[in-house]
Amino acid sequence: MGPRGERDIARGGRRSPTPMRKSPTALGVTTGRRHVVVAWQTWFVLLGAIWGCSFWWIKLGLRSMSPVDVAFARLVAGAATLLLIAVFTRTPLPRNLKTWATYSSSRRC
Repeated sequence: MGPRGERDIARGGRRSPTPMRKSPTALGVTTGRRHVVVAWQTWFVLLGAIWGCSFWWIKLGLRSMSPVDVAFARLVAGAATLLLIAVFTRTPLPRNLKTWATYSSSRRC
């Protein structure tokens, strides 16, 4: 601790507890009851692989489908992924038809 902090304590000031800092190089993932720490480099490589594979899948899809079909397939795959995430996280979907109309509208502001 520097001289300034020691002076404050010497004058009767209280030393505030330092908060525990998380490691900036690791992210934690809780699986069941265990907490597994995964380095950020692992997440970076995984994210890069997922992002890079999308271009590879588009290239493969364009060999046998039209660009509109590939775009529709990507849209359906994305919607299915989000629906699975909503199911696993138990996030309720909107029940109001007006909300769905707002989400599905393609008009621009």
